[in-house]
Amino acid sequence: MQHRPALCALALVLASGSAAVADGTFLQVDLSGQTQTLVASGVWGRFGAEVVASKYEGGHDTGAALSFGIPLGSATLRLGPSIGWSDDKGTQTGGKVALENYTATGFGGLYTLGFYNTVDDAWFLLGQVSHASSGFGLELSRGGSDNYHESTVAVQKRLGGGDLSLRGGYKFDSEEAFVGFSINTF
Repeated sequence: MQHRPALCALALVLASGSAAVADGTFLQVDLSGQTQTLVASGVWGRFGAEVVASKYEGGHDTGAALSFGIPLGSATLRLGPSIGWSDDKGTQTGGKVALENYTATGFGGLYTLGFYNTVDDAWFLLGQVSHASSGFGLELSRGGSDNYHESTVAVQKRLGGGDLSLRGGYKFDSEEAFVGFSINTF
């Protein structure tokens, strides 16, 4: 398994902090010259739902998943069915497992997420550090599937202390910059 070291590192990070169990919604849009991506998710009690849609040069992929959250000490395990649509493979069904954690710090917070989806053998790892007083955050992510692999760095700035943040970053595998926004009510 080529991503085993990253999964082990994520497990160590998840070993501390508090379970990510807050209700809320998340919307993120990233735009670049070759790719447009939308991520929308919500959590209500133990139940969650998400949609991810990407349009890229030569095609598009869309996926959706439902989940049930199980608190595991400092982390939350999410399990549920998933479905995906793509130009080359049509419709596929499968399952998704995710592990997430939020740790409050003296300066802001640390959020980590890792998931595996049987649709397209997709996996994703994310680490995000936020600085509360300045509203800035730094995000590192790595993901892959049968269709793509990508490593990303992003900086975000929360506007006016609210839920809206502007984003900008770089995709290393695609060798392209992107801009976007997110709305996070968690």
